[in-house]
Amino acid sequence: LAHADGDGWGAGANAGITWDVAQGHRLAFVYHSAFDIDYSGDFKVSNIPTDGSLPLPPGAISSESSFDTTIKYPHVFGLGYGVELSDTVKMGVDFEYITQSRFKNMPIDLGSNNILLQNRAIEKDWNDNWTLGTSADWNFADQWNAFMGYVYIESPIPDRTFSPLEADADEHFSFRWVCQQ
Repeated sequence: LAHADGDGWGAGANAGITWDVAQGHRLAFVYHSAFDIDYSGDFKVSNIPTDGSLPLPPGAISSESSFDTTIKYPHVFGLGYGVELSDTVKMGVDFEYITQSRFKNMPIDLGSNNILLQNRAIEKDWNDNWTLGTSADWNFADQWNAFMGYVYIESPIPDRTFSPLEADADEHFSFRWVCQQ
């Protein structure tokens, strides 16, 4: 059994601008900058065979070592349009372009346990992707509101770098709720 536990931090920037195109019509652009996070921590492995069944010299694997990796997060460019159809009904549509192609590989460093790695990096080679969403909001009674929407997210993960740890299919989300304000 092997377990890596790490943490890290990164910094990025966000910017946005909204333009009132005409009464009841609004256009918005948002940008989230890319950033990298260097994760570091501990790697632990248990149940190391001591009977010589591994093709490694005895003591080549230690039960604990360091762990390091870097994940490159994308730039996100978003464009949204909203319209007030009446005093009680609003609708909107949003589009995002996401530069997931920054995530080419994930380097892995297990310190003294690097002997366990076949490769020192996990190939990702993700593609840029996009999302498209739409929503509607209706204030149907005093203090009551109904909201519904749909979002499509194109998967950035190519079939050849599939991992059961990551959702690699295009995703569809729909949501709706009624609430009292």
